Amino acid sequence: MFKGKIGIIWTLDRICKWNCDYCCVDAYCVKREGNFISIDSNNFKYKELLRSKNIYSQGQDILIKHGLSLSLEDKLTVLNNLKGVNLEIGFSGGDFLLNKENLKVVQVASKIFGKENIGISATGVGMTIGYLKNYLDYIGQLDFTFDNIESNDVNHKQSGYNNSNLQAFKKNVNLCHSKKVVTQALIPISNTNKNADIITILYSTLKKVGVDKIYLMRTFPVGRGMKRLIDPLSREDYISAIEKYYELEEKTSGPEVNIMCALKCLFPEKWDDPCTFLRSTIDITSSGNLIADAFAYGLKGDPLTQEIIFGDLKKNRLVDLINQPKIQKLQKRIHENKGHCKVIAYINNQSAGINGFFSNTDPLGKK
Repeated sequence: MFKGKIGIIWTLDRICKWNCDYCCVDAYCVKREGNFISIDSNNFKYKELLRSKNIYSQGQDILIKHGLSLSLEDKLTVLNNLKGVNLEIGFSGGDFLLNKENLKVVQVASKIFGKENIGISATGVGMTIGYLKNYLDYIGQLDFTFDNIESNDVNHKQSGYNNSNLQAFKKNVNLCHSKKVVTQALIPISNTNKNADIITILYSTLKKVGVDKIYLMRTFPVGRGMKRLIDPLSREDYISAIEKYYELEEKTSGPEVNIMCALKCLFPEKWDDPCTFLRSTIDITSSGNLIADAFAYGLKGDPLTQEIIFGDLKKNRLVDLINQPKIQKLQKRIHENKGHCKVIAYINNQSAGINGFFSNTDPLGKK
């Protein structure tokens, strides 16, 4: 059974300006090509004549027409079906701020669950074009990614991604703080940013611009990343990088450093069994399905396996779905591979089906 407040990540829309080859959800990159609009992802490739000054508005209409995105009405139906559960919701993408209708979704969510329980994750483009300032009265936290000082991190993002995020954040940070919105930089640790010198620059840059928190993450081989041939980091690499961030926090009293549950297994003296899988977190896909985890996506942005899809929230109440025997049966197995990230374990043991999530196959996990 879920206990206490449940954290939901809702991939509200997969529309995006960027086409990063390590995208966890295989976002739909929308861009203009002469007199045409094009949409590109592993799952969907499309082109038609440009009929709107706003390419993202037209792109969203195309995705809805092809059944690849929810209408505003559908999203509000999902929200209504979340009532009755103690929730905090993190809206994510893609970059859902590019769809102006999503402001209504966040406003309604804030009214139902409280401003302090609503967070959003955006890119610099979304913060600018989507008018971040319009959201700040309705959210308690803003997340953005800033994981490299180089203009082009060959492992993850397109050239300019990180810098555009930082510059857009700088323009909004004072307004965020005036509205009591906590700001957090997401930093997936990789082999291009694990060096102590780079960490020092990243940390000092984020401190200088006024970021409140830093959230250190594993680089998950999911989504488009399933085909990326990147050498995985060792336990020693992760521990060294994390300890450097902690050292900088202690020395400078700068941004507060937090780490995701999939890295807490490296510090068993602090966290005995930190995995939140089906304990305190769950995910809603861009199609409105409830699935087990926010990283449990395959190459085309579909859930890793049908066995972790728990129902359609356009048609069912969350309180009913989370209490169904299918979820309760899986929850009883969580301790089988204590200290292992369930998603990483599955990726390394997919032939085992649902049992892969409960196998001892996370290289960072307990032996």
